[in-house]
Amino acid sequence: MKNYSAGFTSAGLFKQEIREVLRLRKKGLSRKEIEQAVLDHNLFQMRSEAGIRDKLQKVFQRINSFDETLLESYIEGTRFEENALILYSYLHSYRLPYEFFREIVLYDYLHHQGLLRKVELDLFFERKESEVEEIARWSPRTKQRLISSMLMFFRECGLLTKVEKEVYRITPLHINQQLKEYAHVHFPLLALLTTLR
Repeated sequence: MKNYSAGFTSAGLFKQEIREVLRLRKKGLSRKEIEQAVLDHNLFQMRSEAGIRDKLQKVFQRINSFDETLLESYIEGTRFEENALILYSYLHSYRLPYEFFREIVLYDYLHHQGLLRKVELDLFFERKESEVEEIARWSPRTKQRLISSMLMFFRECGLLTKVEKEVYRITPLHINQQLKEYAHVHFPLLALLTTLR
């Protein structure tokens, strides 16, 4: 299991950046060749090489688990597949959002009429503080940034929809039937995002 890290606060959706890297990977380029192409053509449209390299590292981390089927589904699929794969890559890469999804989102979907209240995020962090010394050392400001980042990811990818102040409806993600069946066999976390069961 990955270590706990507050680093995901700087992780954006990176939809276009992931698409560019996957297109290059589909062409058969190696990681080094992809890096060079991204730098040479400024595919991330950034000013500094250091910034490009940092973002590229995050993109590689996020798509590390993608096989050819997921790659193809991201590039050729609908925005629903794109959103599902973005959230899958996020949860696969970062332990704390993954645990929040498993421990709170799934439970609330099944037992609380599919509603999530922001206070549950606060309680989740309080519980994690008592369980994990590293999390207990994070400042209150860092914890609030983490909460905001997690909510943004879940909302932008369509898993959460705001229904009133600090209350969200939990909705399974929609992907095509072929990808759903493939996920059930090969990518249980992706399948879980589409059924929440």
